[in-house]
Order: sequence, then C-alpha cells, then structure tokens
Amino acid sequence: MAENLSATSAEAERSSTRRLATRARLLEAATVEIAERGYHATSIEHIAERAGFTRGAFYSNFDSKEQLFAEALDDCRRVLLDDLAVQLAATSLPIETPDSIDPVGVQTAVEHILRGLPKDVTWYVLNVEADLLAARDPAFAAMTRESASSFLDDLGRLVERTVGEYGLRFTIESGQVIRVLFGYFSTALREAVLEGRADEIWLSDAQQASTVTRLLIAMVEPR
Repeated sequence: MAENLSATSAEAERSSTRRLATRARLLEAATVEIAERGYHATSIEHIAERAGFTRGAFYSNFDSKEQLFAEALDDCRRVLLDDLAVQLAATSLPIETPDSIDPVGVQTAVEHILRGLPKDVTWYVLNVEADLLAARDPAFAAMTRESASSFLDDLGRLVERTVGEYGLRFTIESGQVIRVLFGYFSTALREAVLEGRADEIWLSDAQQASTVTRLLIAMVEPR
C-alpha cells in the first residue's frame, strides 16, 4: 500500500515536472516567434512547432495565444528584475555622506547597471507588440494591465531599497521615479533599435548614462 502511494506520488511529480518543462518551452518559443513574425502573424502552430510539440500540447497548457503572450511578457519582466537585482547588488554608489553625491562616480555606477539591462530587439519588439495588441483588444489590456503596473512598482521598490542603503530617499513616489527612468530608457532603446545600433546602446553612448544620472540625482535627497 505504502509502496503504491510512493510510486503514485513519484509519477505525479514527474508529470508535473514534464508539464512545467513543456510550458517553459512553449513560452520561450512564443517569445522568439512573436519577436520575429509579430503577434498576429504568429500562429499557435508556429509556436508549437518551434517548441517541438503539437497543437494539442499547446492547449493542454494554455487557453489561448493571448494567455501565452501575457505569460511570456511576465517571464521577460521577471528576468529583467532578477538581472537588475544582481547588477544593483554588485554596484556601489560613491556616496561619502547622505548629502554628498559625486555625479561622476554615480554615472560610473549607472553605466555598470545599464549594461545589465536588455538591449536587444526582442525586448523592444515584444513590448511594442503588447502595446499595440492592448490598444486594440480591451480583453488583453485588462489581462496585462495589473501585471505591467506591478512590474514597474516592483522595479521602483528595488531601486528605492538600493538608494535607501546609502541614506537617501526619492523625492517622489518610487513607482513614479521608475516610470520617468523607464520611459527614458524605452525611448532611447527605441531610437537605437530603429537606427540599427541596439547592441551598442548602453555600451558606447555615455550621454545616455549621463542623462539617467542627472535624472536620478534630481530625484533623491538625504533621509
């Protein structure tokens, strides 16, 4: 009896692991296909074929292409948050006292952080596709609105904690700070992608880092 229960439990665990692996491959395939073809030109068959599965496997894991796309966007955002957390943990802001900030040193830190942010066409295209779909499809907009807002709020809290470790605080709500900084980042990335220099955007253009530094310093004060 106990052996049967153990075998059943082990099989259930293996089945769950396979299901998670299948979902992960479908999400990865959707990210690549949508970035390459565009959302509307990408079919469920395209996604399933790239992932190495059948259409049936798709519907065993997702109710619709919209649901899959929404989850793929969430995965990309989680990766960005994780990568930024690593970058922030490895970066020291050159602040001797809470009311003494070295702009040159801060810019060096900002340049280091920016190198860890996404700078390829995939990130840009996925967000453009999501914005266009949300603008045309109220159901998709409702499906992704809370997640997109939570992502920016989580990003704001992450940066706010880092700033607080140096005896500083934002002069406005952290979520709004991030919307300012992320808005600038998104615009700069858009320009770089359309000019064919996305791979170089944060590696060679110190002006970008200088602007972000000035924005950041303007929005902090001693605690």
